[in-house]
Amino acid sequence: MQAILDILQPLGNQPHVLVGDMNALHLTDHTNVAVNPHIEPGEKEEHPQEPPFPRQSIPLLLKAGYVDCYRMLHPTTPGYTYKLPTPGLRLDYIFAPPPLAQRLQACDIVTAGEAVIASDHFPIWAEFG
Repeated sequence: MQAILDILQPLGNQPHVLVGDMNALHLTDHTNVAVNPHIEPGEKEEHPQEPPFPRQSIPLLLKAGYVDCYRMLHPTTPGYTYKLPTPGLRLDYIFAPPPLAQRLQACDIVTAGEAVIASDHFPIWAEFG
């Protein structure tokens, strides 16, 4: 993530977004499944341990000043994007620099129609004015 931020840094406050599966949890998010992707929901991990490489992408983005668009408009809604058919993690994000985030009009997760069968993730979208 630091390499991506280094590439984006020259853009400053020019409109741009960083969108995708960050494979990480927001610091304030809760899950309804085990965080270890190799453990199925409801199973217990026998020897839980820290991952060898902590997933710091979200803290790095927040520290760089980026705004989590979904969380900005939905401060308490889980917004799970993974794991179908039982959503339980929010791994997909849209981050924007503050000036663009101020123009955010809508941001949501598509959970109906073809989104149900298109992927193991639900898509996220945002609209700016």
